[in-house]
Amino acid sequence: MEGKQVDQKSIDQRLATIKKLKEKLEENINEEMTFLKNGSPLSYNDTPAKKKQNKTKNKMTEEEIQKK
Repeated sequence: MEGKQVDQKSIDQRLATIKKLKEKLEENINEEMTFLKNGSPLSYNDTPAKKKQNKTKNKMTEEEIQKK
């Protein structure tokens, strides 16, 4: 077992990283489920492209209103 020795500190660091990632994943899943229950999927509405599209759409609407 000489070549396969891993120190406890390294194991603890990896374990801590895994726990943090698991917590973040669970948080993301809970957010996604909340939005899905409300009929608004997070993955669709929160993408940067979608946000930009919404802003552009809102600007166009405001400009059209001002023209009228």
